[in-house]
Amino acid sequence: MESKLEVSDKQVLPKIVHFIWVGGPIPADDLRFIHQISAIAKKSGFEVNLWVDNEMNYHKTAKLEDITIPNLKLRNVSELDEKIAQDPFFAEDSRQKKLAKSISREEVGFKNLAAAADLYRYVILRYFGGYYIDTDTRLKSNEKAEHERLSGKEKLSNTAKFGVSELEMIPDQAEFGIKVNGNFKIFKARVKSESEEPTIRSVSMGGNNDVIGVMPMHEVIDNALLAALQEYEKLDSTKIEKEPYPALYNPQISRKETTSMDAKRFPFGEQAEGKLNRRTLTIQTSGPSILFSSLQKFWEKLKDKRVKTVEGLSFNKKDVANLPIEFKSELRWLQKKSGPAYTTDSLPNKFFSSKTKDKDESSMQNTTDRNTPKA
Repeated sequence: MESKLEVSDKQVLPKIVHFIWVGGPIPADDLRFIHQISAIAKKSGFEVNLWVDNEMNYHKTAKLEDITIPNLKLRNVSELDEKIAQDPFFAEDSRQKKLAKSISREEVGFKNLAAAADLYRYVILRYFGGYYIDTDTRLKSNEKAEHERLSGKEKLSNTAKFGVSELEMIPDQAEFGIKVNGNFKIFKARVKSESEEPTIRSVSMGGNNDVIGVMPMHEVIDNALLAALQEYEKLDSTKIEKEPYPALYNPQISRKETTSMDAKRFPFGEQAEGKLNRRTLTIQTSGPSILFSSLQKFWEKLKDKRVKTVEGLSFNKKDVANLPIEFKSELRWLQKKSGPAYTTDSLPNKFFSSKTKDKDESSMQNTTDRNTPKA
């Protein structure tokens, strides 16, 4: 007998969840959240992937906290190499090379691991679809305050008490193949009668890219990737004058003229204000701005301009796959105190390399996590 929560097979999002972690060992609380999702996913028939650049980033925390996640599939981002190499989409206009360059610079040179994770999520969702969820997301709980006082092991053993064991994951039905954590400002057209269904005169789309549900090969994701690569090229070619940004000029920059890309580097961009601030550039280059500008263009092409159409592009009441999700927007990686921009101790695996690095635990001592890079 079918569950009363089941939906039709039309545009049903794939039953797969993706997490991404690049940098140092994953925080224990984030791993416990992944454990919760994996437990619910197992009984609901969902697959859960944790994408990493070094498997030790998972194993070190899992061993220290005594956490075992049987339903979790640990995957290295190097698995994407072959798919990208054989993909006509990336063969065009040297996109594979541009993507590899952008990710390498963010991971190694700029130490902007959040930006690297932005690019990774779009690539992963292009091929596999399903749900991308930031690791610092949490499940809502009426007993949250009490739950936070428990030790790590107690949290794992008390999932039934806090309702996790009663939860069931159900794939969302997405009429247009995508749902996001959106914050839409809708301006309705004037209706002629009360019986007329309201339509939209215009809409301004914003939100976050921390949770995305999408079908594979969706044009919004493809356009987000293309827009990101174009933004990186633009930053490389846009020259800026020393005034009013003297902080961006530093002896470490050998070139005679500084570009907007230098504002994304550490430590120069943190000291700039306005449009050349490092945080602002990251959001606009690979983050939420890229995703929602692509979604806006997608919506504008739709013939159906009813209010419920645009509302269908966002998760309903912050429920994702039937789970009560508590979105996180504190962007921890943007609040962390600055550190060195480059250390040979923390070189990540090369993106698109045929070999992965040795899983040397000592190489993680000076790394930072996806949400708290030393940016």
